[in-house]
Formats: sequence, C-alpha cells, structure tokens
Amino acid sequence: MGPVSRWCIVATLIASGAATANAQDSAVTSLTEAERLYGLSLIWKEADYNFPLFAKLPALDWDSAYQAFLPQVLEAETTVEYYRVLTRFAALLRDGHTQVLMPPWVYQQHMFDQPKIRVTSAEGRPIVWNVEAPLASQIPLGSEILAVDGVPVDEYLEREVYPLMRGLSVRFRRSFAMAGWYVNGVGLLWGPAGSQVAVTVRTQDGDERTVTVTRDSSSRRSAWVRDFPSNDPFEFRWLDDAVAYVALNTFGDRAQEERFDSIAPELHRAAGVIIDVRRNSGGSNGIPRRITARHLTSDTLMGARWRTRINNAAHRAWGRWEREYEPYYTGDAWNEVEPDLVIPDATVPKLQVPIVVLIGRSTGSAAEDFLVWLDGLANVTLVGEPTAGSTGQPLFIDLPGGGSARILTKHDTYPDGREFLGVGIQPDVLVERTVSDVVEERDGMLEHAIEILRQRMR
Repeated sequence: MGPVSRWCIVATLIASGAATANAQDSAVTSLTEAERLYGLSLIWKEADYNFPLFAKLPALDWDSAYQAFLPQVLEAETTVEYYRVLTRFAALLRDGHTQVLMPPWVYQQHMFDQPKIRVTSAEGRPIVWNVEAPLASQIPLGSEILAVDGVPVDEYLEREVYPLMRGLSVRFRRSFAMAGWYVNGVGLLWGPAGSQVAVTVRTQDGDERTVTVTRDSSSRRSAWVRDFPSNDPFEFRWLDDAVAYVALNTFGDRAQEERFDSIAPELHRAAGVIIDVRRNSGGSNGIPRRITARHLTSDTLMGARWRTRINNAAHRAWGRWEREYEPYYTGDAWNEVEPDLVIPDATVPKLQVPIVVLIGRSTGSAAEDFLVWLDGLANVTLVGEPTAGSTGQPLFIDLPGGGSARILTKHDTYPDGREFLGVGIQPDVLVERTVSDVVEERDGMLEHAIEILRQRMR
C-alpha cells in the first residue's frame, strides 16, 4: 500500500464521527432515496473510472451489476442493511483494497458480534483455537466447525459470508472469513449482537455435537482458555546463541524504522536472522523501503512495476471513431510506471548472513511490497504460506450516512511482470499451519524456518 497507513483507516473513521449515536440505525428514511442511490452510484462511478483489475473478473458485467443493485438499496429498511447492500456490491470486485466501511457507530456500539469462540484456518478447515473457559468442555480447542445454523460450513461461507468479503485470493478469503472482521461484522460466526447461533463441531476425539451460543463476545467478560497473542508492533529476541528473531507486525508505524535501527548492532552478531511478517497487513511502503536500504542490501533493488488507468475526456470522445484513441473509449488506456527502486544507504553496514523471512496469509499490502524488493536478494529465503495477494493505492470516498469506501487505483506486479495480486507471493519453502499446530499451540512454521536457516548457515 502507498503512503496511507492501513492501520490509520479505522482510527480516522472513529475520529470523523460523521454519524451520531442518536441517529444510528433509524429507519432508512433518515437517508433519502436520492442519497441511497447516490452512494451506490458513487461506488459504481469511481470503480468504473479507476479500478484496474476488471480483466481479472471476466464474468463480471459491472454496469449490469449496478442496475441490479439499484432496487436493493431502495428496499433496504435500515441504514445498516443499506450498507450491507453496498458491501455486497463492492465485494463483487474481489479486491483486498476495495471495500465499503460501515459508519463508525456500527462497530463502536458493537451492533455485530460473535460468540466467545475464535476460529482459524488450518489445513483449510475452520479450527477452534480459543474459547471461553465455560464453553471449553462443549467445544474443546482443536474442534473443527462443521456447520453453522445447520448449514455445512462451505455452503454457509458461499451463501452468507463470501458475498460480503473482500479479496481475490481464495486462500485469503477463506482465512479472513473464518477469523472475521469487526469493522463490518463479517465472518463465519458473526451476526447481529445478542443473536444466537447453532455451531456444529467435531472434537479431536471424533465426537460431533451442536452447541447453541450467543453472539455477545463484546458485551460479556469471561476467562479465555488461552492468552491472546501480543499486539506489539515489533518483537526482537534471540532464539539461540546464533539465530536472531525479529517480528515486524506492521508497517503502519514510523517508529518501526527506529526500532530496527536500534537492534541492528545485535543482528550483526547473529549467524542467521529470521524476519517475521506473517501478521503484517501493511501500512506505508516507505517504512520497509528505508529498512531495506539501510540494513538489507548493498545493491539497488527493483520493486513493483505498476500501472494505473488514464481517463482523458477528449481522447475518449475521439476513440469512438479513431482507432488511435480507441483504448480511451473502451477504458483500456494505461499509464505504465517503471519499477520503484531501493537505493542502498552506503553509510550503514549491511546484514550479509542468511535471512529467512516468514510469510503468511495475513501478509499484505506494504508487506508484499517489501517482499518484492527482497526477491532480488540471494541471502533471503521466504518460508511459510502464500501471502494475501493484495497491494496498491486505494482511493477513499465518503458515503451518505457516515460510512466510506475505498477503490483500488493501481495494478502492481513484480518488476518482470509476474502477477501476485489475487494469488499471493509464493514462499520458497511452503509450510502450512496444521491442526496439530493449533491444538498444541506450536509455531510449526517458525520451527521449519529455524531448521532451514541452520542449513543455510552451514
């Protein structure tokens, strides 16, 4: 992602406070028909002019979809339902940087919630990795969710979750759907706060049972079976006398550069280094650019090549009759931009030891830009799962009723033209999370990374 930090988006929305608590989910008469149509039309227009990935969606007729959604926004009975319709419309574009964001009061007041069960994707299956203590006897850790409200998981995801879910990568969408996203209240176990949901599970012992639980995770306190992972943006520790571990969990915090600078003398004592960006969903790509230039390369590195659409009104008009300008008429005129470069900082010593970078399904945006630069380094090995496959600069737009949307505006590739949007950056060594990893609370990817790094250190 470009200069706008992904992690600043939610904070900005909260601060904006465009919708007040007392107007909250009143009947949609608080938005006029004209306003409702305008919101949908604004998303359609900005995507039609700016979205760069229509070629990846050959089955999508964007104009026909717009027409089909016109009556739906008028039929919505509440502001929240209206925004759900807009969310489904934007989700047709299947891009991780293109989405509708609910008005802040929706998530500030926890209008959507999930039960006190946390789910992750392991071996492609929805596995319970944490649960409140009172539920643990009924839904033990490691249980696989088989059905929701009597509907098999895959069918439920296709019907109830994926139509509201952003992202083109199948792996990313499935993982994201299982974990859920609080801002829009979308996910496998998410629904209206206070509602009940029947969860059918198979335990590690093979027992199948259905447990009815309440979606009240935000309103009720009770102990969890496990502690939650740290939210620290930066972690550093020694794994042994030779291997240093650094987790860069965000590129949305400029202090990351100073933190990396501060541990650099320690890293130069290591025989091998592990850099973990599995939880890094992006921020500003200027941060990894500077970290790479200062500490990781002595050579100039090429980053992503990208292109963005050109809208020239006169050329579009001429393009109806003149072949030279036809791409403008059809919306297929592009500004092609050469790969951005990382120029090494010659004043700082560089890490020359073997480096393993841990990547995963949540690695996205500016963290993927980071990996594209590292593709040119012989001492770097990527280990883990394919990344989210989503980077680029979104255009932010305000919507009636206090919400907003963002639309992707550029199409990034590797400098040689290889695609990673929608498929993810592939690891050099594939290591997937297993069910036993979840049950035993073991970081199997890190264990593999250590083993691979030791082989490189010999």
